[in-house]
Amino acid sequence: LSWCIVVSILKQGQTVSFSCQNIEQNCNYVYWYQKEEKKTFILILRIQNGYCNVYSDYNHPQKEEFSVIKQKNNCNLRIKSVKVSHSATYYCTCWDSASHNYFLTREFSLCRIVFGSGTRLFVTDNPVRKPKVTVYPASNHESNGKTTLLCLARDMFPDLVKISWKMEDEYGQTVEVPKAETEQLEQREEGQTTSMIIGPSVVVPIYC
Repeated sequence: LSWCIVVSILKQGQTVSFSCQNIEQNCNYVYWYQKEEKKTFILILRIQNGYCNVYSDYNHPQKEEFSVIKQKNNCNLRIKSVKVSHSATYYCTCWDSASHNYFLTREFSLCRIVFGSGTRLFVTDNPVRKPKVTVYPASNHESNGKTTLLCLARDMFPDLVKISWKMEDEYGQTVEVPKAETEQLEQREEGQTTSMIIGPSVVVPIYC
């Protein structure tokens, strides 16, 4: 499964739709889930793949605010007028009908449910802010010939960043620092993300 949208930032009253693509041929039903921060998954509805028939008898507290719209060959989840309470991550799952039939006479573990990667929806009037990025050495050259660098990204909105470390190769091209030659650690806190890289001094200068 893949997604057309990874992060969507909207103001109240706007419309959003989520698309679940590359669904396998034998996937009869697509299920949509909502997951708020620090809460469990809540099933919103399921869609009969190809026909866009909707089944929404799952007691979601906002189920009347969700609908399904057909766009090209996809049956997409739609919120006509978003509000702050819709801020969450939305996941689609594909129930493999062939595996389900197999499950009826065998073990549950043989069922196959394929999850999408999730789409994060922010409903807010806050403007998007780029992160303030600082790179600084966490240590001098160590006796084992390695160097430690820290990269701090802060004061951004939304607070979703992925830090990667780059370097110039022998041809002057910018490339990813080989993970096999380094140790990379990342820590996320509210409002900031920190990444640390430990590697041979020869990979310096590197930047995030």
